[in-house]
Amino acid sequence: MVRQAPPSRGMSSDGAQIARWFSALPVCTRFLIEATGVLTLVCGLHLLPGHYMALYWQPVMRQFQLWRIVTNFLVTGLTIGGVIHMVLLYRHSLALEKEEYGGRTADYAWFI
Repeated sequence: MVRQAPPSRGMSSDGAQIARWFSALPVCTRFLIEATGVLTLVCGLHLLPGHYMALYWQPVMRQFQLWRIVTNFLVTGLTIGGVIHMVLLYRHSLALEKEEYGGRTADYAWFI
C-alpha cells in the first residue's frame, strides 16, 4: 500500500516561504545579508581563516589583496551578538533601500 501525502491547503513548505521572502528583498539588502551570512559561516566554521578577511593595510598595499577593504565589514561572529548584528543590518538596510532610496537601487549601492 502506497501512502499519499495529505492534500495541501494552500500552504507551502517553510523552505519555499523563506526562498520567496529572500527573493522579494531589494537587491542591495539581499546582497548585504547574503554576503554577511556566507562570509560569517565560512569564517565561523574555519573553512577560511578569519584573519584573511581582516583589514591589514600591508597586504592591501603590497600584495593587492583588495577584498580586505570590503570583507572586514561583512564578517560577524557565530554568537548572539552576530545574530543581532544581522537583524539590525537587515532592518536598517531594508528601511533605507525602500523608504529613503525608494526605487533608486544604484543610488543606494553608491551610498553603501
